[in-house]
Amino acid sequence: MDLFSKKEDCCGCGACVQICPRHAISMREDEYGFIYPVIDEKLCVECGRCKAVCGYQNDAEVRTPIKSYAVADKDSERLRNSASGGAFAAIAAEVLEEGGVIFGAEMCMTEDGVKVCHTMIDSILRLPQLQGSKYVQSEIGNAYNEAVSMLKAGRKVLFSGTPCQIAGLKQFLSEKKVATNNLYTTDLICHGVPNQRMLNDYLSVLSEKVGARVERFDFRSKDHGWGLEGKYYYWKKGELKGKTISCRLSSYYSLFLTSDTYRENCYSCHYARSERVSDITLGDYWGIEKEQPELLIQHGGVIDVDKGVSCLLINTDKGAELYEKAKDRMTTAEADFVKVQRNNDQLNEPVHRGKNRDKVFGLYKDGGFASVDDWFYKSLGVKKYYYWMLSVLPKGLKRAVVIVTARKK
Repeated sequence: MDLFSKKEDCCGCGACVQICPRHAISMREDEYGFIYPVIDEKLCVECGRCKAVCGYQNDAEVRTPIKSYAVADKDSERLRNSASGGAFAAIAAEVLEEGGVIFGAEMCMTEDGVKVCHTMIDSILRLPQLQGSKYVQSEIGNAYNEAVSMLKAGRKVLFSGTPCQIAGLKQFLSEKKVATNNLYTTDLICHGVPNQRMLNDYLSVLSEKVGARVERFDFRSKDHGWGLEGKYYYWKKGELKGKTISCRLSSYYSLFLTSDTYRENCYSCHYARSERVSDITLGDYWGIEKEQPELLIQHGGVIDVDKGVSCLLINTDKGAELYEKAKDRMTTAEADFVKVQRNNDQLNEPVHRGKNRDKVFGLYKDGGFASVDDWFYKSLGVKKYYYWMLSVLPKGLKRAVVIVTARKK
């Protein structure tokens, strides 16, 4: 069996691993840390199920959004724990209250470093584990099979992930011939995914700089409001310290924003388009201040932009049904899809390959992330002072820069 002829044809969702009746397929890292399925020819009986289940090579059905909303969770704690407006948390809370389960990406620290994997929760107390942005590929693991078990047991399932992960889930359930009446899906407006090895190598470099092991890295801290600031935590002299870092002064974060660290298929992604694969699509409503200022409380509207704003796209009737049930948990205002789309490029087309991608991975292969980090700071030159000054700007001026940055992602 030949699962894919070139790396652009594989998104790494792992559906082929979970469908194989002989357990002949495993996910393995390539020389750069990206995971790809590998077949053990001694176990393979060439049944072809791995090819049939591939959601990336067998394009899933997509739908044009029916409605668009600007959204913020009414629960202040959930909103604070969210990267933008907390739409996912509000919807998840509704499903959990109805006795359902949620699948989403969790980032936790292990002895071997950061691990980001898809996790199932059935309690509102565990919801914070799935909140916040993780700019790295999540390992699906056995989540598709777990979703099958929950659906067969009659549980309501909300499955959240990147569009390609949702496409993989749908193809998997189709191959398993599982009824999906109780399944609801949300995808995110995905720019592309780096890999976990590179993230851990970056955190090791960061740990050396501060002289202590970095215990946690938040890509989207809200200490200074909604935006793109990160924050990392480490223990020193018996005290847990937290340090905010500008997205443009973090080598890993900045190279993510310039599209220099994604897996190959991200640059030709089938699902970076206006038509969507899930019931509901979620993302940031970047540029709302310019596009629809009338929605903001400063102009007589209902949205507090300082606390974060999600865009929520309803793509199916099931998505509309779920939104209607959860909308009382959110502050919502109808949005203009064209305006949302204008500030989220991956609602139009796949991200363009970063101009330094080959350089970055060449350095990484030869000298590890320390080489990438050294090159990054040398290439910044005097810009590092400019980015530092931006990081200490008042909120209003800082957000203007954030909008420009987000448009370039």
